Amino acid sequence: MNILQPLDRLGRFKKIFLWIVGIVVAYTILGFLILPFTIKLIAVKKLSEILNRPVAIEYVRLNPYALSLTVNKLQIQEQKQPADFVAFNTLSWVF
Repeated sequence: MNILQPLDRLGRFKKIFLWIVGIVVAYTILGFLILPFTIKLIAVKKLSEILNRPVAIEYVRLNPYALSLTVNKLQIQEQKQPADFVAFNTLSWVF
């Protein structure tokens, strides 16, 4: 039994429609759920290495449909003191 056998019965346009729906769903999941988490992890690690300062980000929001990125509560601290060197409540980019 072939797993794709039910798809063979569908018309050409239905197959194309299912592919388009699948791509949109994958783009949405990747853009709203996976990429913000990955951006936060990589940004904190790389910024800490480059600046030689502790960096903290509370959360990152990415809207793949509006092509916007928002970083909330970005803190870059002094090297040897617990005081903030630079801090932003909200930092937004619109592409």
